[in-house]
Amino acid sequence: MSADTMTDGAARAAAAKIEEDTVYLDLRLSMFGARVKMADDDYETDADKKMVHAAKDILESKELTAIYRFDSQTRGTLRRMYALPSPELRGGMYRITVPAIPLVEEFLKERQQTRRGLVRVFMEKYRDPGPEGLIAKAKAKLKSTWDASEYPDPEDVEATFGWEQDYISYATPTSLRKVSSQFFQAEWEKQNRKCEQAAEQIIVLMRAQAQGLVAHLVDKLRPTEDGKRKTFYATNVSKLSDFLGTLEARNVLGDEELSKLMGRVKKLIDGVDVEDLKKQEGLRSSVLKGMEEVKAGLDALVQSGGRKMKL
Repeated sequence: MSADTMTDGAARAAAAKIEEDTVYLDLRLSMFGARVKMADDDYETDADKKMVHAAKDILESKELTAIYRFDSQTRGTLRRMYALPSPELRGGMYRITVPAIPLVEEFLKERQQTRRGLVRVFMEKYRDPGPEGLIAKAKAKLKSTWDASEYPDPEDVEATFGWEQDYISYATPTSLRKVSSQFFQAEWEKQNRKCEQAAEQIIVLMRAQAQGLVAHLVDKLRPTEDGKRKTFYATNVSKLSDFLGTLEARNVLGDEELSKLMGRVKKLIDGVDVEDLKKQEGLRSSVLKGMEEVKAGLDALVQSGGRKMKL
């Protein structure tokens, strides 16, 4: 792509790429809910209880919290590293390029396996009938508000931990021709407009993601005003590496400007040891100089917007 203004033909070509080379991933993760509504007799208030609703946690479990956080990390990593940026999609839906599907499947397989282990640890605690079991501890803390009927059998609890995923295509169904050719055409044009908008948005947001990552690294590499080094973590580099690792598979729109600039980033950080980057002033200065140049290029790309492109 060049920096010329995006033509109508380019917009249609981008829309076709979105429709042909991307799918939606519907990922549905479920888990046991430990918060329940309290009966009116279990709490006191001077307000009309028709207007007030109280809840309680029937379990206090670090194991359950670990699963919740793990699921949140799975969704966040999937959205940040593997999916195309699509803020219009509801939670649990991700736009995935066809070339990225093998990477996504490898990631999800590993996450699902790890999640099973976390669920097993939680269930061991839930099944424990002793004083260190989750139910016994909850009974001691909830006192008069404890209700045995709120604790399902272990098999039923384990069944609440679900993992379902499906790949979906939202191309205009050809069966709509059976209604009428005019109706099919109208629906096709509507879908095409959505794809055009999505393509422009994807270009803008992927550039912004790259800019944010590079700008953050530049900030960490720059010394403070009094010349001291800033605190530097391995994640400052690894997050950029993760982005680079899936960029080629996600760049189905062929954003050459972004690809070229991020290729320079790859050369700058590829094989660089984080500890060396922390300690070696010459290496730090060299990487910083290159990153500042890349940042300037990304700043210009982001300012140009998605319409400043041509397929």
